[in-house]
Formats: sequence, structure tokens, C-alpha cells
Amino acid sequence: MKTASTLTLTLTLAVLSLAAPAPKPAAKAVARATTSHVIIAKGLGLTGEKTTIEVSIDPATCSNLPSNFNNAIKSILPDAGIYCMLYDFPGCEIDESVPDSGRTWGIDHQIDDLSDPQYSYNFNDRATSIWCAPVSSGVKKE
Repeated sequence: MKTASTLTLTLTLAVLSLAAPAPKPAAKAVARATTSHVIIAKGLGLTGEKTTIEVSIDPATCSNLPSNFNNAIKSILPDAGIYCMLYDFPGCEIDESVPDSGRTWGIDHQIDDLSDPQYSYNFNDRATSIWCAPVSSGVKKE
């Protein structure tokens, strides 16, 4: 009898364990992008020599332009979902002692002519570095 009870109990537990739902796998953390891309060109309207650069979208990081594009870009197109600012100096620095030095406003779409007065950029052939962040971040570079 003892053996039959033990066997019945063992079979009951085995059946119950099969009916139990399998544990759910742990939810994976959604990886956030840390880089994006920007097309820069030496000609108006993204013409002439151009390149796609990878830029950090960490608000604490600045990217210097490739040396052959320093002070040479006339147009720009950031990836969708980011905005960028161009700077006169490496490391996204501003030198207050240099007249008219600084940065552009936030660029979140294609700019065909960085000297176009409607944008007040006047950054034609001036940029040396670039800072970018996700549009949704709400972070503004000071």
C-alpha cells in the first residue's frame, strides 16, 4: 500500500508540474543608440565631396569633423531623430576672444546652404566640430 500511495503521489506531482506554466524569460533591456550619422558636404545642397560621419548622441560628447572637412562644409543632413550644432573650434569649444565665433542653432533637417541668412547660421566653411543629441532628449547644449 505504501508503494502504491508513493507512486500515486509521485505521478500526481509530476502531472501538476507539467501543467504549471513555464517561467517567463527575464525582459531584455532595450538598448539605446549611442551613435547616429550626419552627412556633411563641401558643396551646396549636399553636392561635391561629401561623407557620412558617425557622431555620438551622448549629450556629454562632442565629435570633431574629419580633418579634410574642417572649415570646408557648406551643407549638412543629420539622421532623423537627432539634432546637431556645429562649432568653430575643436571639442565644441567657443572662444569668446574671437569675434563672431560660436555655434549654429540646432539642426534637425537638411540645410543646403550654411550661409543662408534665413537660418542665421553663417557657418559656411567654418565648422570644426559637431555636437548631437536625440530630439526627444530635451537636452540643450550650453
